[in-house]
Amino acid sequence: MSFFKRKRIGTPFRREENILDSDRFLSAEDKVKFATSRSDMVDYMKRPFAKDAKFALFMDLVAVVLLGFALRKVIENQGAPSIQVSAFALCSFLFAGAGFYYSIKSFKDGLARKSLSVITTLIGGVIFLLWFMIFILGIRG
Repeated sequence: MSFFKRKRIGTPFRREENILDSDRFLSAEDKVKFATSRSDMVDYMKRPFAKDAKFALFMDLVAVVLLGFALRKVIENQGAPSIQVSAFALCSFLFAGAGFYYSIKSFKDGLARKSLSVITTLIGGVIFLLWFMIFILGIRG
């Protein structure tokens, strides 16, 4: 059973320059001191998401819901524009723009995880670009 060792998930990793800086080569007293001093420890598992990325995700979800409502109303009206469709479209466009802005702003957080920022940037950017192109085609056509 020693072949299937449990990996310690969630434990902080130590920044090491080389293998000689590792705690394997220290005496017992130094190991205790080295293990209790957490100033050089970086916890990669428990870093929070960027604060603005969570708000950007909320804005993008609202934009997606409004996009769905607008598409449903266009299909129900058989392509005939109405004021309700225009209101859903404009609100979705504004929410997507705000979500994109906050997702770009969330990249400035220092130690926060950036994965949610990337996802919200893609979602908000695609929806914003989609509505922008639809508005430009509506003005030109």
